[in-house]
Amino acid sequence: MAAQEVLLQVGEARCALRPDEACQLCQPGATGPDDCPVAWLVRHDPELAQELAEELRARQCG
Repeated sequence: MAAQEVLLQVGEARCALRPDEACQLCQPGATGPDDCPVAWLVRHDPELAQELAEELRARQCG
């Protein structure tokens, strides 16, 4: 297995911005995606939320 691969275990929190990856706690003070300030900002900013939704749709379509 490559070092860059992230294996998601049952119950492991997923990144709100990169849903195919586990939460890496990349923001200081965050304990997971529920209190991640970057994820909060994207979810609550209409333009960023729309951009993320478009990106996720594009990934699903191939």
